[in-house]
Amino acid sequence: MSLGRKNPDSRVNHVYYMNMSIHRFVSRHYSIEVNFQKLLEVLRHHNQTNLSSDKVKFSAVIMKAIALTYAFRASDGTQPYRRLSGYPPMFAWQKSFQSKTIDISLMLVREFDNEKQQTLNYRFKSVNQQSVVQLSQRLIEIQTQPEDEVDQFRQLKKIAKLPRFLFYCLFQLTRIPAIRAQSTAPTSLSILSKFDGQFYGEHISMFTLGKINPDSQTTPLNWSIDHRLGFGLHFEPFFNHLKSLLEDPEFLIKEFTET
Repeated sequence: MSLGRKNPDSRVNHVYYMNMSIHRFVSRHYSIEVNFQKLLEVLRHHNQTNLSSDKVKFSAVIMKAIALTYAFRASDGTQPYRRLSGYPPMFAWQKSFQSKTIDISLMLVREFDNEKQQTLNYRFKSVNQQSVVQLSQRLIEIQTQPEDEVDQFRQLKKIAKLPRFLFYCLFQLTRIPAIRAQSTAPTSLSILSKFDGQFYGEHISMFTLGKINPDSQTTPLNWSIDHRLGFGLHFEPFFNHLKSLLEDPEFLIKEFTET
């Protein structure tokens, strides 16, 4: 039986063919236990000794750590993990498309009247070039602004009004890596109170973080990555580097000291 090739005489082959047409490539999943004790202590001390306008959100710190890991520069001047923040090629003979900026989509929950909730996968641009205070301020603005004042909500409403044919053409264009990079972020982050083991969305690289254990101050950090972006020798060092930044947040201490 040949996977990916339709055989009209076999129902099994038909199911495999349809499945392979939708999920052509395999994602690799990683999970690592992270101790957030030191990071939380630094974050708590900063928020207690600064004005409310300068307070930092936990999710902003996680985004910044991921972006800094992507942008890490080795002693030989190369950036071994930078390719992991881009898009894979459409065809096997092409090279991976590396995005110009390190953008991350964060799953936000907007609450209204303590009852209504809105979820929004908001794209933060050039995360590694922003401070955690700037990221936190923008995050709070998005969660508290009216829907009509959030740029991505306005864009979605405009797209929804397009004729069906134009919408279909636009959708097909976004499958091209160079165009897709202008409309979506390849990386997404979801900080969930209860992680159920599933990854949601169509992002190339997806991070999920569950609820932190109050006693051990630890929780698993989960990562799903499209295997076409690199080799196994890139994935494990990248994940370990990210863990070291989160467990020993010198970048955060340095940033608070300089401001």
